[in-house]
Amino acid sequence: MITPLLSLRQIAKSYEKGKMILRPFDLDINENEIFFLLGPSGCGKSTLLRIIAGLLNEDSGDCILKGKKINNLAPEKRRMSMVFQNYALWPHLNVYENIAFGMKMAKIPKKEIENEVSQLLKLVQLEGFEKRLTTELSGGQQQRVALARALAVKPDLLLLDEPLSNLDSKLRDTMRLEIRRILKARQVSAIYVTHDRTEALSIADRIGIMQDGRIVQCGTPQELYYRPLSAFTAEFLGAINFFDARIIKKENDHYVVQNENFIWQAAVNPDLNFEENEEVTIGVREEHISFDPGENTNTISAVLAEKTFMGDHTEYLFKANGLKIGVRSAENFAGELNSTAILNIDKSNTMVLKKK
Repeated sequence: MITPLLSLRQIAKSYEKGKMILRPFDLDINENEIFFLLGPSGCGKSTLLRIIAGLLNEDSGDCILKGKKINNLAPEKRRMSMVFQNYALWPHLNVYENIAFGMKMAKIPKKEIENEVSQLLKLVQLEGFEKRLTTELSGGQQQRVALARALAVKPDLLLLDEPLSNLDSKLRDTMRLEIRRILKARQVSAIYVTHDRTEALSIADRIGIMQDGRIVQCGTPQELYYRPLSAFTAEFLGAINFFDARIIKKENDHYVVQNENFIWQAAVNPDLNFEENEEVTIGVREEHISFDPGENTNTISAVLAEKTFMGDHTEYLFKANGLKIGVRSAENFAGELNSTAILNIDKSNTMVLKKK
């Protein structure tokens, strides 16, 4: 059995009596894994990161790194590095000095420092910037310096607290790819906190969805996106339509579900089980609805209420007997407003979830 790099056991934290910020839960982080803590503001993800770093004390529970309990270890003894939202670079030091700072404090030999900084500058694509002050760099360049500085001390675990939140959208797109490339090139184990689902889906090996102070579901981006265990997880990861329905029966790999507008087949998630006549929520992602009929599709007739061109896709809003149905599609629906369309959903993309 492989020992996890980091194990959290029943970690809990409250800032006020009776108000829990973190509710007891367990979590394992593996070697060479980029693990994301994803959730809305106030769900406890940054608090958890600071407990792992040793910047906050947990009320109860254990934090175990490489098989050893580290609850009472000072932050500087935990062999972790942290990248903050504001980068926390030294403004009076140049790029080289910022990256080398932690190694100098650890009394690493000068030649070894030079070699390591040179490799890191190449890795983060900042060769030739050694003598620049960090105040002379763009936001994306500062982020690369902060990442290089954190990696320079060869931490057992890298912690990142919303590191892209201060960048504009175009730069965030670029840095998402860069961060994953850099971490994988160095085979770094990392915990990354964000409320941005695009960051999580595009960078993570595995994601922990946080809600009200605990992790409600863990899995790969694909597992969470296509097989969420709750409406909360499904909605947090992307635009989705929800419909109330009732289970009619289960047939092998699918359920038959019904409401006043449709009788559909829906995929079975092996991690969820429903009984006949149980009231459920049906989830259908907006991009999984098309205008072209297929062999294995659920259908519904609806009237076009809104149409918004977005460049690489168009967003539609349809209505059907009080239901509102969002559609995101690169296909063009030629009908005018108030015209009727037959909407098609692949049965394998029709989710059954516990009733909201």
